[in-house]
Amino acid sequence: MTILFGSAQASISESVSRATPAFVLMAGGLYLHQSGLCLQKGRKYAWQGTIEQARAIRRRFDAAAGCRAVPIASITPKLQPEEAE
Repeated sequence: MTILFGSAQASISESVSRATPAFVLMAGGLYLHQSGLCLQKGRKYAWQGTIEQARAIRRRFDAAAGCRAVPIASITPKLQPEEAE
C-alpha cells in the first residue's frame, strides 16, 4: 500500500480533475459528434472533453469552429428518442 503526502497527493488529484471530461461542444442546440465532423441532436455520441481539448478541437475541425464549450453539469438531463432505447 502506498500513501502519498503533501504535494504529490495534490498534484495527482489536480491532474485527475483536469483530465475528467467536463465539457461538451454545442452550437444552436446541437452537440458536436465525437468524430468532430458534424453536429447532432442527442448527447449519445457527443464529444466530451476538457476545456483544453475543446480549444484544440475547435481549431482543428470546421464543424467545431463555431461551437461553445458548455459544462456537462449545467445541462438539464432529458432523454432524446434515440437515447431512450
